[in-house]
Amino acid sequence: MTISQTPSDEKERESLGLRNLTMVRAFLRAATGDQIVGDMIASAVSRTIDLADHDLKDILARTIAETRKITQTPAPPFSATAVVSVLSDHEVCLRKAGILFDIFGFDQTDIAEILGVDLETAGQRIQDAKALVENALSGPVLIVEDDALIAASLQEVARAAGASSVVITRSYDEAIAAAAQYNPVLAVADYDLGKGQKTGIDVVRTLSAEFGILSIFVTAFPRMVLTGSEDEPVFVLAKPYRREQIIAALRFAVSARRPEVLAA
Repeated sequence: MTISQTPSDEKERESLGLRNLTMVRAFLRAATGDQIVGDMIASAVSRTIDLADHDLKDILARTIAETRKITQTPAPPFSATAVVSVLSDHEVCLRKAGILFDIFGFDQTDIAEILGVDLETAGQRIQDAKALVENALSGPVLIVEDDALIAASLQEVARAAGASSVVITRSYDEAIAAAAQYNPVLAVADYDLGKGQKTGIDVVRTLSAEFGILSIFVTAFPRMVLTGSEDEPVFVLAKPYRREQIIAALRFAVSARRPEVLAA
């Protein structure tokens, strides 16, 4: 007997699927260090997995399994686009484990299940990932935040992560001027920069397009910047965030050797 779904059931499934796709995009962008590549893999994965039928841990496990198939295929299904990764297989494995642990908050047991490895291997990868990026950050970091207390907190965290200096700005114009003057290796930007101001998204897009600066974006509404549209942030952290998340995101972001995307 077939049980038909009510409109409310269908709407709930659609919402769950979109929420899970958002998380898959966030994970793959962080793992690859690139929005375009991460989103293309997420799109390919979403065509093979019903994102409304599984919990996030299962979806990420399936995502990683599908990613292996996609990246090992001679002609990946990316609509006439070839992706050439500059990360070794070993680095990719470590980045996935570290990002799942430090940024997404999964424990060692969950990570073992997601990666399809035993508990000891998962634990070793988590530790090796920490060692891999521990000293990755050494240059200046730009903070774009109009709340003075939050900006001061982010400044302290960036210094703890290894930043040589931290420049605080409170608006789009200040951020772009500081980027030109100080040449930061990374930026941390909030979405809301005050009434009547351009948003953090405007800052992120300009920093990427004009200076090639990778940004970590913090927002209470991550789905707004994980839609798959062009010029969205690579690293997206949802508020409220943990201090350890910011430190890890800074280190993983600056250590990502971003893949090349070449027209076929």
